[in-house]
This record gives sequence, structure tokens and C-alpha cells, in this order.
Amino acid sequence: MSFDCLIFDCDGTLIDSEPIGHRAMAEELALLGIEEDAADMQRRYLAWRLRTLFDDLEARHGVRFDDGMEARWRARVAQLYDAALRPIDGVAAMLAALAQPKCVASNGPRAKIEHGLRATGLLGHFGDRLYSAYDVGAWKPDPALFRHAAASMGAAPARCAVIEDSPVGVEAALAAGMPAFFYDPDGSQPVPPGVVAFADMAGLPALLAASSQP
Repeated sequence: MSFDCLIFDCDGTLIDSEPIGHRAMAEELALLGIEEDAADMQRRYLAWRLRTLFDDLEARHGVRFDDGMEARWRARVAQLYDAALRPIDGVAAMLAALAQPKCVASNGPRAKIEHGLRATGLLGHFGDRLYSAYDVGAWKPDPALFRHAAASMGAAPARCAVIEDSPVGVEAALAAGMPAFFYDPDGSQPVPPGVVAFADMAGLPALLAASSQP
């Protein structure tokens, strides 16, 4: 018996967007005279809600961003998506090999999810089955988004597999009662008990098949 539904995170799991997002943030901050390293921010803020990230940056630098900061950052990210965004290595072939119903559940806005998947040629694997934390007003590690995705897909939580690349995403999956598969290409993250970690997208179909056996 296979899983009834596969729920994928987007940024860092399907598309290599984390470096782009933090590069765009570093560039916007530089215009305000604030120096931040994009790689350092990626490590510090992996999968954080944008508002929480802004709050932390404001507190650390003693500033207050104006109302246009988010729009300027999103516009810069969109430009970089069109110019440089790529899928995570092996994702296209991995998705093609999986027959189960699939959806995406991300902390980002739906428009950003759709843009990223379209720019990388992955949108056809999901169609309109894109679920955003903005739709439910709850961001990972809150499990509400994953529960919403499962209900929308008509699947019981225990029969859904979540594929994530961040600790907060794994935490949300476990809180939702869903098996979690943790993509950690560097093998550098601690793995919670019961979570399956993997470093190569090519191996995910076999891991899902093995883990779904009764």
C-alpha cells in the first residue's frame, strides 16, 4: 500500500530558491546601509515566516522598515527567479517517477509558489494543488497548513507523506501526525526520531515505497 498523498515543501525542497531570496534581502538591506551576508541569513532564517524575519532584522539593527520593504523584496526576488532559479538537482525526474497524488504546502504566498514552479518547469506536476500558509493564516511549525493540504486532497493525515528541507517544516509535519522525509543534502542537520533523512532526490521514490509498507 502506498501513501495516499505526497505533500512537498517548495523552497529548498523543489526549487533552489533559498539563496535567491536571501541574496535579494541582502541587496535590499544594503540600500538601507545595513550589511548582512546572504549565506549567513540563509542559515539563520531557513524557512522563517517573512514577517518574523523582518522583526528579527529590525531588532538586531535597530531600524524600522517602511511599508514598501516587502513589495520591493518580492519584486527583486521575482526578477531573480526569472533569471536564475533552478529546480533542486534530481527533482524533475523524481516527481516523474512518483504516481501518487502530489501537492505543495509552503509558507510563501501562492503567487510566489506558482511563479517558482512555473519558472523551473515543475508546475505541471502539481496543477492548482498549491497550498499557502497565507490561505490559512498559520505558518510552519504550526501544523495547520499541512492539515489543510491533506483535507483539500481528501487524504487522512497518517496516509500523507511530507517532504521537507527545514526543521520547522519537519516539526509541523510531525505535529500534524504525518510521516516526514527530511531532505538534507549536506547531512548537517539533526534528525528527529522517526523522521527519514535523505540526501539525494533520486532515492526518494524508493524510500517512500519502503516506508509505506504496512
